[in-house]
Amino acid sequence: MVTENDIIFDDLYEDIAEKLDSILDEVIADIEEDWGISSDMMMRIVETWSSGVSIRLPLTITKEEE
Repeated sequence: MVTENDIIFDDLYEDIAEKLDSILDEVIADIEEDWGISSDMMMRIVETWSSGVSIRLPLTITKEEE
């Protein structure tokens, strides 16, 4: 069953995800420039960071029942 919250989520998600992606891209570019880090090294750092981010931030992941 689709709820009102599902509809609101669907309306907001794309724009907010795009905004978050844009902000992260900007921060990554700033760090590369400020610290003199290569793109390859920065991507390695971001990939490692992203694997542990849910532990450090109050994020929850829910799975729908199949």
